[in-house]
Amino acid sequence: MLPSRTNFARCLGISALTVLCITLHAEEPRRAREIELTNSIGMRLRRIPTGKITVRITDEDILTRPASDTVEIEIKKPFSMGVFEVTQEEYVRVMGSNPSSFHSAGDNRHRVRDLNTKRMPVENITWAMAQEFCEKLSALPEEKKAGRLYRLPTSDEWEYAARAGSSKQVLYAFGSTLDPEQANFDGSALGGEKGKGGFLRRPALVGSYKPNAWGLFDMHGNVWEWTADEYVARDKEGKPAGVRRILRGGSWLNRARDCAASTRLILAPEAQFNNIGFRIVCENSDR
Repeated sequence: MLPSRTNFARCLGISALTVLCITLHAEEPRRAREIELTNSIGMRLRRIPTGKITVRITDEDILTRPASDTVEIEIKKPFSMGVFEVTQEEYVRVMGSNPSSFHSAGDNRHRVRDLNTKRMPVENITWAMAQEFCEKLSALPEEKKAGRLYRLPTSDEWEYAARAGSSKQVLYAFGSTLDPEQANFDGSALGGEKGKGGFLRRPALVGSYKPNAWGLFDMHGNVWEWTADEYVARDKEGKPAGVRRILRGGSWLNRARDCAASTRLILAPEAQFNNIGFRIVCENSDR
């Protein structure tokens, strides 16, 4: 028979509380592995559990801001989401080139002079470029061996992760307001009693701001993030007028209201701007 934790402690001449602490500390690495993984190129991903949220449904884009219709959606399968937006360094490692405007050879190099941009989010990314990154990352030998498949998040998955399980229709991960101390966006119109206006005029290094409750950084601001979902645009007669894609999260160039968890931007998949990047999701990530 194994001795009790108290008796075991007496044999060693230490307190039961010390044994309890040792036990808890021994369990922490196992819990960390369950919650977060680091892939073969050093990208960190957090495990997102199943659950339900109420989301806004609309056929309009960010500019028209229609009245909300809502529906409850359920995330039936857990997945792992990138802790950060894909960085310039990670993109170069997989794709071999850097399309970003904010780096030493980019159009906006004057805004990042003397800065190491490796940990800035990659931008100037089309939807197809984001898709290709996911495919090439999935094809890396170490990732194939681990059985990991990468893709873009769906629009619902993105909003669910941004709200970190909250069932309320909160605007932001931090509550009903957003200020430049919490995210990288155009806060120049803000002020009031706290005087927290500000506008960085460029992307920030990923992880520069506080994460949400599930440990995800920059879910508001920095760069818009492509999702997997398509949107069928229609003309005035209601006929299909081309397929567009949904982006989430707002960017360094947008006001706070455009960075809300429910906000969607709808663009042609070939859109390529210096405030558009992406974040990855991993399936089969428990291996």
